[in-house]
Amino acid sequence: MWLFTKHGFVDLVQDRHESDKLLVRSQLEGDITAFAKALDEESGKQHTIEPIMDGDYRFSVQVGRKVVAEVVARLVSGIDYTTFKQAVHFNLGQDSTYVVMLGPDNLQVAKLLKEQ
Repeated sequence: MWLFTKHGFVDLVQDRHESDKLLVRSQLEGDITAFAKALDEESGKQHTIEPIMDGDYRFSVQVGRKVVAEVVARLVSGIDYTTFKQAVHFNLGQDSTYVVMLGPDNLQVAKLLKEQ
């Protein structure tokens, strides 16, 4: 599942080895750090961000499904904007933007930074 939030973009998938846990993954350290902070606040414990050496994502956090569900519910409950594009932290169209690309076999997400 892809989540685009005011705090960044993360990908949620089931952990291959522990089906009661999810991997929260991201391409950007700032995005995973912001989501991990929300996970930490919800659970009362610190989650470790692990680097990923191969694949589409560079960082991941393993966490229980219930904690992720509670964080996502809190994010939904906290929606206070009428236009998402104007509320996101990466200022779509100003400094950078996320692009979802459809390839022949899959989708890819990239963050494009404008030249300064």
